[in-house]
Amino acid sequence: MKCEFSECERYREEDAELQRSIKKVKDSVKAFAFEPPLPYKDKLVGEIPGAFAQAFNLDSVVKVSYKDSLLGDIPSAYAQAFRFERVDEPKVESDTKLGDIVEGMVDVKLSQETKSRIRAPWTKALIVKVYGKTMGYNYLTFKINTLWKPMAKMDRVDLGKDSFLIKFSEDSDYEKVLQGGPWFIEKHFLAIKPWEPYFKASKSTFSFVAVWIRFPELPIEFYDPLVLREIGSTIGADPEN
Repeated sequence: MKCEFSECERYREEDAELQRSIKKVKDSVKAFAFEPPLPYKDKLVGEIPGAFAQAFNLDSVVKVSYKDSLLGDIPSAYAQAFRFERVDEPKVESDTKLGDIVEGMVDVKLSQETKSRIRAPWTKALIVKVYGKTMGYNYLTFKINTLWKPMAKMDRVDLGKDSFLIKFSEDSDYEKVLQGGPWFIEKHFLAIKPWEPYFKASKSTFSFVAVWIRFPELPIEFYDPLVLREIGSTIGADPEN
């Protein structure tokens, strides 16, 4: 097709202008640095100075069980309820007068150092008793090994009156039992208490036990330490007092 010189020249100029425009757009696209969109979490944390990050702590969201949500950072319900601090008995001098000795009897006096020495091996021992069911030594041994799955040896002593002494070889097994409660054997509660000097099964009682209490749909404002403690005190004695 023939065209006038002026028209052809105009078409060439327009085409050249179009090509220059396209090139400018391409160059500008290349020159402009587009940052990829941030993930929602990073954008949220970055744009808001710590508000949501602190409130939600997005990097540490962990699913916890109902029991764990109750216990929180408390070492364990057993440890709190029974206050497993070892309270030494008042020191008594070995030469203290204990009264007149009946004829035919002897008075054996032990120093405080000796008492401390013979008690030391039992400081990480527990006394257990199954409520509502009598269990023999072998059967209880099988059950607690299945239940606790200890990493090391556990020594067991039948103290009589359905009470048993459990002595742990490893501290980790001892702590696991305390932090993992409550324990049940065939739906019967396994009561636990720390070993104590002068323990006699015939005279000893488990005066209180740790229990978990549910408050279905308790209004949020009642989740206050003092209020919850008052509610608990109406149900049973507060072990912290």
